[in-house]
Amino acid sequence: MKFHTHANRENHPLASLIPQNIWFEFFKNNEIPDSILDLMGSTDDEIKNAAIANELKTRETWIAIAVSHPALSTKELIEIGKKLNLDESSQLNLTVMLEEGPRTRELLKTLSEKEFYSHSLSESYFLRIQRAAKLGHIHTLKFLAKDMTAKASVEKINIDWGAIIARDDYEMFYRAAERGFLEVLKYLESLAPEKITDMIKASNFYAFEFAACFGHLHVLQYLHQKEPDILRKALPRADFITFIRAIIGRHLNILQFFEEHVSRELFQEMIKANNFRGFRYAAKFGSVDILKYLEEKAPQELQNMIAADNFNAFFAAVEQGHLPVLEYLKQKTSNEHWNRITNLLYGCFTGEIRANKNEIRRYLLAHANAHSFDYIEAHEEYRVDYVEPFVTEKMTALYTKRLEAQAQNPNAVFDVEPQEAQLLFYIARNLIRRNEFLLIEHLRFLLCIPAVKALAHAGPYIWRTNELLRLAQSVGNAAAANLLLTIPEVRTLAEQNNYYLDEQQGRLNLAELAANHESSLIVLTQGEQQRLQAAINRYQPLLKQGGVNQIMNELRTKLEALYQENPARLTIQEESLQLPLTWNAFQQLQLTSEQEQRALTAYYQNKAHTAWRYLSKPNPWMHHQASYVNINQAQTARWSTFEKYQTLISILYLATIDENTPCIDGFTLITRLQHFIDELAHIGRAHNWDKSRLNHQGIKEQYDDLEGDRPSCFSGVKRRLFQAVLGHPLLKLLTKDIIKTEINEFLRAHFEKTITNSNIVAVKQAWDKNIEEGDLNEDEIKHIQSLNVSSEQQQEFTRYLSNKYGPSFASDHELMRQVDDAFSLSTSSSHLFKHGGIMVEFFNQLTEDVSDSNLPHSSEPEVLHLNPAPSNSICVTEQHALDKTVQVPLHSSNEVPTKESSLEENTKKEFERSEKLQELQREMEIAEATDILEKSNFMTHLKIIQEKTKEFEQYALKNPQKYKNAAKAARELYQALEHARLDFVNKPEAIQKKLDDFKKTTGEAISHARPVLKEHRGWKQVLADIASAIITLATGFSTYFVTNRFRLFQVQTDAEKKLLDLEKNIQSITTHDK
Repeated sequence: MKFHTHANRENHPLASLIPQNIWFEFFKNNEIPDSILDLMGSTDDEIKNAAIANELKTRETWIAIAVSHPALSTKELIEIGKKLNLDESSQLNLTVMLEEGPRTRELLKTLSEKEFYSHSLSESYFLRIQRAAKLGHIHTLKFLAKDMTAKASVEKINIDWGAIIARDDYEMFYRAAERGFLEVLKYLESLAPEKITDMIKASNFYAFEFAACFGHLHVLQYLHQKEPDILRKALPRADFITFIRAIIGRHLNILQFFEEHVSRELFQEMIKANNFRGFRYAAKFGSVDILKYLEEKAPQELQNMIAADNFNAFFAAVEQGHLPVLEYLKQKTSNEHWNRITNLLYGCFTGEIRANKNEIRRYLLAHANAHSFDYIEAHEEYRVDYVEPFVTEKMTALYTKRLEAQAQNPNAVFDVEPQEAQLLFYIARNLIRRNEFLLIEHLRFLLCIPAVKALAHAGPYIWRTNELLRLAQSVGNAAAANLLLTIPEVRTLAEQNNYYLDEQQGRLNLAELAANHESSLIVLTQGEQQRLQAAINRYQPLLKQGGVNQIMNELRTKLEALYQENPARLTIQEESLQLPLTWNAFQQLQLTSEQEQRALTAYYQNKAHTAWRYLSKPNPWMHHQASYVNINQAQTARWSTFEKYQTLISILYLATIDENTPCIDGFTLITRLQHFIDELAHIGRAHNWDKSRLNHQGIKEQYDDLEGDRPSCFSGVKRRLFQAVLGHPLLKLLTKDIIKTEINEFLRAHFEKTITNSNIVAVKQAWDKNIEEGDLNEDEIKHIQSLNVSSEQQQEFTRYLSNKYGPSFASDHELMRQVDDAFSLSTSSSHLFKHGGIMVEFFNQLTEDVSDSNLPHSSEPEVLHLNPAPSNSICVTEQHALDKTVQVPLHSSNEVPTKESSLEENTKKEFERSEKLQELQREMEIAEATDILEKSNFMTHLKIIQEKTKEFEQYALKNPQKYKNAAKAARELYQALEHARLDFVNKPEAIQKKLDDFKKTTGEAISHARPVLKEHRGWKQVLADIASAIITLATGFSTYFVTNRFRLFQVQTDAEKKLLDLEKNIQSITTHDK
């Protein structure tokens, strides 16, 4: 039987009979054979008559029987020993470990009389003496010494007690000191008094250090008496490790002993050592008495002790569950330090708490400020047990506070301080999130508090405006939304943002995501929920056919195959070793500790293996302190919470590998699967990225700590899974631009199919005439209208979009109307001229064979040649411009074109036509550049910079010394960016040249402004956001020069990203090979 913990063994009726020191020496790995337990459970008579199997472990069996059957006589135990083939010497070696008493003394005497001393027995006697000394068996020790001396004298052998005690660097002495056996120490000294100094100094004063560690004051006093200078010599060793060990053991009397016998200067040095490690360890190990003692001895250092190592005393006490320590620290901490602590409470709240978890979390919530509560409330797993009870208590206290205020002054307006208002803002958010009718009155009460109402539209963070209203929309809380819209500022802001309809369809705000460290915790918007449901509806039948377990096993099999194709590798002596998939096979490699660490790092960096580990039960690669994991009852195995999400994972995997649904946005089945695996791997190690460091540029960055797996928290998994499938139309954010692209591609294919050799001449002539003159005759109108899309084709196209995009299209009335509007016509118009912009390149590449036979009046059909052109030859922004300039209504005309035109007239017409095309091209370029800037969010962030510039200029009027330079730098930055914008939009240059100039100008402007503005609150994020917009803009051209279509790749920034890296990226981006 194996016991996984000491408590498990202590609770076992038989195993608990074996003393701990005997257990550790004889029963390795906390395991005892069942056969020995069976014998321990037998009666005395059964033991005496038992036929003991030869294969039993003899020493372990004998001593287990001896401790479990105290009524067995000396003779009976010796007989059992013989059955186990143990001679007298072997039984003596075991007897010295038994508890002292009459039976043990008789056993020692009987067995000793049967054993004769010789040189070969000297090792046995050393073992016995060492065991007796370490176990504190003073009577046994004296018996052995006397017996050994008597037997040696008969053989005329001299015994060197100093040499015997000195064996193993005086281990028997310092182990006796460690365990507080003062009588043993004195007896050993009496055997070799000349060695006492060596005994004390052995193993770097081990006896002194561990006597202090375990609180044996009487031993320390003895050692100090024998070696008066021991404190001065031993205490400074290893940064006062003995002082620290006494604190770990919570032995206040030992610290007082040190204080009494060392100088005041040395004692103060001990307190300050290693950044007040003593104070931090006292908090960690829960000793309020020692904390108070250290405060008393160094009151001038108290705040430094509390703040040491980023308030480690407080957070270590949280982790260990020491509530009294937290209460003491709260009482003693200055306001400035306490404000800093409350800003960090969210981290320890969601981290590991090893004891008193509920009490500690309730304490932390009670003292959390708005910043910490914001983070905690966003985590779904804490809402029911902690957040909601806290909200109830807070609201009750708030109602009581209002009643008390009204009692004192019935006419006064009840209000709260700004800091409390921020906390109440997030309590309001919780009420909205819960979406319960009975909570609306609580929300109404909060919004009637002026300080809270003032935050309703702005919120505590400037980048999360109208957060309450947007959440109410996301969770479908109409009552809360209506209540919020009664606040003028909320309504005005909502109107300015079109009531956040884009966001509810899934267009999340880039700047907000950038500023939010845990953006994965943002609730899925209604649009995202709808798209996810569409995927569930499509793949649920397949899931039912195969079953969740089968799909999950297929996913694991796929991950295993991908890992075998690209396994983690370890280089040993210039040879590459392929690391196995499983933990058991890995353990059989028998690597050194250094090699094992490198191998683990290779595993952690392998995406396929990391995703496979996330789905493994158990996961031996899991960090032993990982939060958000499942742990078995024996505390020996850990695995992620993936089982809770198996159905969703299976559905999304089916969507990822669906060959019948075409990939979009440049994805293939391979890259779609690759991204899915990357996201699973990220979920499996999400909290390995919690740490931050300074990079080579001195900027803080987040990084993978390359330690054991720390998976995502519960609240983050669903959003990260939603982001795991890209390139699938059902899960794509459907926008008007996407539908417009679909319409354009459909129409382009339709026109190219319907324009044939039989009508191409007439169509081309009508096209040219419409551009040059604008009026067509009836025949020409008929030719153009013959190309219109029929109603049946329109319906088929609508069905195609509904099938491809699901409810994202079919239930969106605006998108459906967009399609209808695209095909709607007046009686005299046509689809070709309404959407003429998409066919400009097509008609421009038609060339005429100039000959008499090709004139309109020729009896032979006119022949035109079509040069091949890419189907995606025009981007959406070109279409915006051409929609304005080419959509000319068709007019009937009785004018008949002349059969012949003079050279002068032809030249004039060609010149006018060229001018129109150039004008058209110019308008198209301006519209394109403007649209690109809008899509990249550059204009949004430029406006923010403009507003912030005005704000700082106002500050500079009031406090020029502090804000003058910043205001000047902000104005210069804005002007430089605005100038770059105008050049990008208006300069008649090639797009690549304009882009290069734009990157150079904006990059230099940001670099120039950053040293001044980064010192002022909020500017670092603003600069990072505008830089990310520039990168977003520039990366959009990576596909433009290949496909002639501009595609944005959004670049997210967050509080931990580096502005310097962004600046560098701006300059390093290239859009095509040079």
